[in-house]
Amino acid sequence: MIKQDIRSLFLTSFVKTLISNTKPKPLLRQTGNLEIVLEDYKPTEEEKLTSSVNLPEVPTLPELPETPNLPVQIRKQESIKIDFPQNFSPEQKILFFLKDPSVTGVECIGPNKNILVNKSGRIQTTSLIFTKENIDNFMLSISEKTRIPLISGVFKAIINNLIVTAVISEYVGTRFIIQKRSPF
Repeated sequence: MIKQDIRSLFLTSFVKTLISNTKPKPLLRQTGNLEIVLEDYKPTEEEKLTSSVNLPEVPTLPELPETPNLPVQIRKQESIKIDFPQNFSPEQKILFFLKDPSVTGVECIGPNKNILVNKSGRIQTTSLIFTKENIDNFMLSISEKTRIPLISGVFKAIINNLIVTAVISEYVGTRFIIQKRSPF
């Protein structure tokens, strides 16, 4: 007896069952309350003409009246304003946001741009702005902790329950995203 992997055995029997159950069904012709099975039935020209399918007409939508230009209300994007002490490092400022259980991620879209926080599924801007030096220092500290060297291109690391993804570029500027790892 040949021992087979249970996965390949299951897959083989599953495919055989699929193939055996997908035989083409014979044509059925209704006459009153009876159905007659027609195996190799080919309709005559007369039957083709009389059995043409009449599709219902698609209703057209009525034209809408012109509406005056109404002012559009733009909802102001929520902003988080926090005054950090002077002795807080960039890493401590980011960790401050990540300690909030409703925050799932923090994103820095580049130097001298506001840090974005994904809080309860909504992106919120913060008053925190990282300079090029702050971003470089932050990425260096992550690089040292994970022992992954910083080189141009994509940088990805996991620290505890955080996933850090960054694009390191001298030309465009370094940007990063920090996401909390889901326990599931």
